[in-house]
Amino acid sequence: MSASQSAFAALLGDGRVLTWGSGLSGGDSSGVQSHLSNVQKIHATASAFIATLGDGKAVTWGIPHGHHIQDLLLHVQKVRATMQGTSAAILGDGSVLTWGSPGYAASNEMRRQLHHVQEISVTDHAFAALNGDGRIVTWGVPEFGGNSSSVQEELHHVQKIVATSGAFAVIVGEGRVVTWGKEEGGGNSEKVQDP
Repeated sequence: MSASQSAFAALLGDGRVLTWGSGLSGGDSSGVQSHLSNVQKIHATASAFIATLGDGKAVTWGIPHGHHIQDLLLHVQKVRATMQGTSAAILGDGSVLTWGSPGYAASNEMRRQLHHVQEISVTDHAFAALNGDGRIVTWGVPEFGGNSSSVQEELHHVQKIVATSGAFAVIVGEGRVVTWGKEEGGGNSEKVQDP
């Protein structure tokens, strides 16, 4: 079962989905119910849901529900969503498709930097994508980790990326940890770094 801010979506054993709660937060899935079969996983934002299907497609509903990109959501590998309603999907070719709140989705310039994406991690208001070459691309609200320019020179040969609600941490090739984002969210790790 998954929950948005004021609605629930339950994945049944036969791959169907039941929703209830506020229709403004994804509690009404009647408009997409005919597409919700063989569902494998449900992802939630504050006001929407994304279901990934067995055939690699994804179905969205709620606000914003991404109907304009529905036909592009093919061979979906992973979906991540921020709390304010922006979502990102890694497609089979390693490209990334984003939709949702204006100003939070990846710009065309950002999308051109995304190559063979392996993973996407999210804070409440920002994304960080791990490219196949071990580099990181970020977007979203700068204070929540959407701007990694202060540590960009250290973000190479990244092995793993994780996030809190306001900060990102990565393990780079030599085993060091690099952090950025809100200090109170873990974005400043200077006190525990080796001198």
